[in-house]
Amino acid sequence: MNKKEFLYLLDKYLAGNASPEEEQFLFDVYQDMEDKYKWTAPETDSLNQMEDRLIERFRLSIQKPVAAIPDEHKEVIKPRFYRRTFFQVAASLLLVISVIAWYKQYRSSSDRAGSIFVSPVPENLVTHINNTNRTEKIVFPDDSYAELTAGSKVVYSKDFSGSLRQVYLAGEGFFQVTKNHTKPFIVYTDKVVAKVLGTSFVVKSGINDSKASVLVKTGKVSVFKTSEFTIAEAKPDLVEGIVLRPNHLANINAKQELQEQLSRSPEVIKKQEPAEFTFDNTPIDIVFSKLQDAYEINIDYDKAVFSSCTITVDMGKEDYYQKLDLICRTINASYQVRDGKIFVSGKGCAN
Repeated sequence: MNKKEFLYLLDKYLAGNASPEEEQFLFDVYQDMEDKYKWTAPETDSLNQMEDRLIERFRLSIQKPVAAIPDEHKEVIKPRFYRRTFFQVAASLLLVISVIAWYKQYRSSSDRAGSIFVSPVPENLVTHINNTNRTEKIVFPDDSYAELTAGSKVVYSKDFSGSLRQVYLAGEGFFQVTKNHTKPFIVYTDKVVAKVLGTSFVVKSGINDSKASVLVKTGKVSVFKTSEFTIAEAKPDLVEGIVLRPNHLANINAKQELQEQLSRSPEVIKKQEPAEFTFDNTPIDIVFSKLQDAYEINIDYDKAVFSSCTITVDMGKEDYYQKLDLICRTINASYQVRDGKIFVSGKGCAN
């Protein structure tokens, strides 16, 4: 019996269409595996060796011929009993498959992290995978933490020994990093690396996805392409790579280039009272200055051209881009977003 024939028989059984002889055969296969297979293995065994051994035992088991059952004993076979038993068997096999799949993911994550971490590679690596359907909080040895989305995983040193705090991420996570100006906290992905001394930011990266990004919530983050990150750039400073501020992000574009952009939904960084965005015949340079301070996004414009512009407006509830649209319409201007900045242009407000 080959694999295709066995799977056909199993499908037939679970549909309730197997003959008593076929049911007995399937039960005997499972019983034989349960009796003979050793579920423990030497620690030196690789996952592939374990899988190969399991598959080989299973293959040998299903090669047994279906035993003919004498007519006088056919009445003792109880299809319902075997069906119930085999559903239990199927559940057990699914559990084994799940464990193998998890272990594959676990090992591949650790191996991948070991190849990406800059020298010296941390010892006592811990791998955690969020197998829930909700966000999960993981606390690191220095009390920093990550909020991982479902399916995401991290690899990190159990004690954060050495001069660096290194974490590998596959998936998406929000990081809140405890400040330590002498010991950088570095998050590696397959595409980008984020280095901080203490701040909060979001990292997105899939193992088989060409996209990756880092979005800063507070503080500053240095971002690099993983393929270009070196031990020299792991020093405790934030002057190399693309240095991001709040509401800015760095991502890998279609050409696999690292570029800086603005967040699609900038948030107020320095909390302002609603009245702070209420202006009464206010010069435009003061308006732009307050907007820059609140969102930490630079606005580039010709001060001489717009020197005579003033606005009267209440912008308490609008989001960032709505505020910007309203201001530009009021002073007959337009704006563009380039390289993480706002560029305002127009003819000014001269009579």
